[in-house]
Amino acid sequence: MKLGQKLAILYISTKLKILNIFSPKKAVEETFKIFSTPPTRSNKPASAIFRKAERHSVMVDDIEVILFHWPKAGAQKITILHGFESSITNFDNYINQLIERGFEVVAADAPGHGISGVKQLTLPLYIKTIEAIDQQFGPITGFVSHSFGGLALAHFMENKPNNQDKKLVFIAPATEVTTAIDNFFDLLNLKGSIKTSFEAHIKELGKQPIEYFSVKRTMANIQSQVLWIHDKEDKVTPLKDIEPLIENKTDNIEFVITKGLGHSRIYRDEGVMKKVISFF
Repeated sequence: MKLGQKLAILYISTKLKILNIFSPKKAVEETFKIFSTPPTRSNKPASAIFRKAERHSVMVDDIEVILFHWPKAGAQKITILHGFESSITNFDNYINQLIERGFEVVAADAPGHGISGVKQLTLPLYIKTIEAIDQQFGPITGFVSHSFGGLALAHFMENKPNNQDKKLVFIAPATEVTTAIDNFFDLLNLKGSIKTSFEAHIKELGKQPIEYFSVKRTMANIQSQVLWIHDKEDKVTPLKDIEPLIENKTDNIEFVITKGLGHSRIYRDEGVMKKVISFF
């Protein structure tokens, strides 16, 4: 970690600790805002394939979400869902290969990412974004997701009737919200009452215990054909979070476990990409 990043983390941590002394409620609200705000936006320039796309926008909770559409009459439709701090421009190789193989592709910059509006992204907002894509361009026959995109996809899909006819790709999905919270508070060196209050805030917003938002729970309600790719050395969404799923493997899930690709390089890996394209 660079010195500038360390100083920024120290500043945020100190600010929240002081705020928590004077107003625990404001401290929790500010903590949630930081938790939901990508520290950076992906700045990868859009490749040539994006100049061939039809560009659309949909309003999700009064937020403009930018969509890219590569139409093909009569073709199966695939949607790509990027992760936190990412952008759909990072998936240009997937888009190129899917189009070359005759698929219709729809992709979006999630709220707070890329060229879409607002600064924050929450799970309910991402789920609503997928719903908006499905309503405007559906039926979507397949999804490719990474990290936070996988978490949102799982919660979207468990509420879709007759989801057994879909194909879903989860690449290093954010399987446990509890892990994301723990990582966030460890990074900021925050503990005690502020973390307890934050967890209570999440429960209040979601009207469910935090464990409800586990991807492991949703998989019991998903009958789609699933390709799940995860790396042994992923420190963001650790393999231990999915070990119960692997041990209780169901026939509709194929697990592919890699080594040495971590959390972000995994979706860029040519072998992983080839596996995903073959799956469709």
